[in-house]
Amino acid sequence: MRGAVRILLERNGVNPNTPDEHRQTLTSRAAEYGREGIVSILLERNNTNPDIPDKYGQTPLSFAARNGHEWVVGTLPEQNDINPNTPGNSSQTLL
Repeated sequence: MRGAVRILLERNGVNPNTPDEHRQTLTSRAAEYGREGIVSILLERNNTNPDIPDKYGQTPLSFAARNGHEWVVGTLPEQNDINPNTPGNSSQTLL
């Protein structure tokens, strides 16, 4: 699976920040389902923004926390682009 993700991300025109119909990015989906390898691949890239909220204001970090994916929760805040205090649409932060 990770090999396929790597190949797809290396193609011209593939933007990992392009949202789906719920405004979730690849990073959001990978974090939500605890796909550690895919999260790692995405974070290695220069053009991945790991803090884009979906239409409800939920970020990849909030998806990982809500679903108990400890590795992802521990890894995402190490990125300079992550703000764990960003409130969602309900004005609540993770803490």
